[in-house]
Amino acid sequence: MSILVLFTSTRTNTIMPDFTLRTLTDDDRPALEAFLLPRIQTSMFLLCNARLAGVTDRGQKFGGYYAAAYEDGEIVGVAAQFWNGNLNLQAPQHLEPLAHYLAEHATRINRRVKGVIGPTDQVQQTIDTLQLEINEANLQFDEPEHLYELDLHELKLPAALTDGRVIGRRIEQRDVETVAAWTFQYRVEAVFDIPNDALRERCINDTHEAVDQGKRWVLEDAATGGLLSVTGFNATTDEAVQVGGVWTPHEHRGKGYARCAVAASLRDQHQEGVPKAILFTGLDNVPAQRAYEAIGFRRIGGYRILMFR
Repeated sequence: MSILVLFTSTRTNTIMPDFTLRTLTDDDRPALEAFLLPRIQTSMFLLCNARLAGVTDRGQKFGGYYAAAYEDGEIVGVAAQFWNGNLNLQAPQHLEPLAHYLAEHATRINRRVKGVIGPTDQVQQTIDTLQLEINEANLQFDEPEHLYELDLHELKLPAALTDGRVIGRRIEQRDVETVAAWTFQYRVEAVFDIPNDALRERCINDTHEAVDQGKRWVLEDAATGGLLSVTGFNATTDEAVQVGGVWTPHEHRGKGYARCAVAASLRDQHQEGVPKAILFTGLDNVPAQRAYEAIGFRRIGGYRILMFR
């Protein structure tokens, strides 16, 4: 499906360029990647999910409905609604019509908008465009974030990691019980999920899956073997990894363990050929900002995650 839209600026009385909105299919993935890769810092979910599940919406995990704005045959803006209801944005141009386009599709298939994720300004513009109601009853999480980037050849390893006091490694089957419990705590305290048996079961399943995929790391005390912190990636591509799910139990905080865990995971990824890391953290989370900056991350912009219940 495509829509040809002609805009006239009311301020200047000049004709804006014609653009077309079109639903993407798997045949469009090369063009989609060509648009997203130069903007990878704020496109990791879009890029990673397209590679995991394709660009055609089949309702499967990581799949989604992708739409793009074209000018002169080139993509100039992209937005998608994924299987979990989240809208993900990378639309420096024509965001307003793209948001309406996705919302109309969501209405047709009865898929509720569960979240809006992307560059800070684009998230706010989408909220305003779709007149999304945000209130205490329906809001789960709304966090403007600082966006960080690190070229992994500039990674600074903490002394505790280099001198062997702590060991960072991928999680193993023996770690599942502890890591699943920590993941539950993270989901409740950091993302405000409702603590119930369904969430606990989901955390156990996700941890088993992470063992199989090698996508999470733990930090271990070299002397005692006790686990100290956990980290992972919420999106991975050959070009970059996006750090997520960093958690240190309360009794181990303030000792630099989180930065050691993250650094160990990034060291391993760099050794496997990944050149770049990306992450975002809350504007008020000064301890996390200091930890990431200490291992080389530099602030490059803003990001926002809005989640509804």
